[in-house]
Amino acid sequence: MKITKAHMVVSTVPDLSTNLLLVKFIREKNKRTVIILTARQISDALILYEVTLTM
Repeated sequence: MKITKAHMVVSTVPDLSTNLLLVKFIREKNKRTVIILTARQISDALILYEVTLTM
């Protein structure tokens, strides 16, 4: 996967733990990549939002 060159990554997987791992992996490779995620619950979406802001 060429994450280092990706401008945007879209995840349709609504699993919180999977998305957290995905964000961590992407941010380690490229901090400028736009990440769009799916969440089952608003509380999960807020967690993902906070994590993407701090990484």
